[in-house]
Amino acid sequence: MGEGRLGLITWGDDSPTGGNVYNEELVAALRAGGLDASLVRVGSGWPRPSEADRARLRAALAEWPVVLVDGIVAGNAPAELTAARRLGARITVLVHLPLADEAGLPAGLARAYLVSERATLAAAHAVICPSRHTAARLGERYGRGDAVVAHPGADPAALAIGSTPPRLLCLGAVTPTKNQLALLAALAELSEQDWSLSLVGSHTAAPGYAADVRRRAAELGERVSMSAPLRGDQLNRLWSATDLLVLCSRTETYGLVVTEALARGIPAIVPAGTGAVEALGEVDGLPPGRAVDPDELAATLRGWLTDPELRAEWRRRALSRRAVLPGWQRTAEIVRAAIG
Repeated sequence: MGEGRLGLITWGDDSPTGGNVYNEELVAALRAGGLDASLVRVGSGWPRPSEADRARLRAALAEWPVVLVDGIVAGNAPAELTAARRLGARITVLVHLPLADEAGLPAGLARAYLVSERATLAAAHAVICPSRHTAARLGERYGRGDAVVAHPGADPAALAIGSTPPRLLCLGAVTPTKNQLALLAALAELSEQDWSLSLVGSHTAAPGYAADVRRRAAELGERVSMSAPLRGDQLNRLWSATDLLVLCSRTETYGLVVTEALARGIPAIVPAGTGAVEALGEVDGLPPGRAVDPDELAATLRGWLTDPELRAEWRRRALSRRAVLPGWQRTAEIVRAAIG
């Protein structure tokens, strides 16, 4: 690797999204493994950058001969990446979520992202993604059947204690992609059951959708609490009080939050047909939770809330899965080998 240095180029937003957490943990693990790796932020406008953002990217590409570029930047910067490669830069693209897969995009913008992302990935020396699910999608859509899978790691964490009544957690930016309205609709059918829900995530990415979520949550009363993204001790306290993670995303390339839950012995309900199923995994052929379609969510939650034996079994499987989750050092080893 050129001069033993690696710049992981990403956008300027440092909120605790799955992609940002992946980037931060990866850089820390690469450093722990002896590589001079740094996060390089090139403006907060991506994937719809200003000219100043593009200038920051060009400067970073000129400074770092070996780069790993987050797809939120790379996906809409094919000209910059192609020019840098012609000048000898070694460019690897890290695709957390294909740009065109974000729910709610205008059709024209989604098509433009498809075109730009195809050109970007064609210019890359290597492509890395977080799951086999995503690798298959990149192969089918963009012809990058050689994408390397580097699953997110999961650091050991204190076991969750849970709450009474059972507390559900939905953790992620409040956007149409994460689909919090589907969870609130399911819980509206379960008003006779005892439960509480914590909805945690940024409201800035899709303000109109977030306003709809706030209105719907208010209709369900005090059992639903909402907060901005949490970090550190606040987030750890929330995890400790959680009994079940619920993910309702329309698309999910992996779902790092799922393994964060499993690392604490918390089972999860995840969207069927997405990369989150891969994150959930299995124990003796059975998942520590369940993968469901949206129309199955209310019935699945009802079954979990009303069946103590099912809750205990999901918890047992989550504890078993916790014991075999790989750490971030393994992720770093895979990434370093892919970069070459």
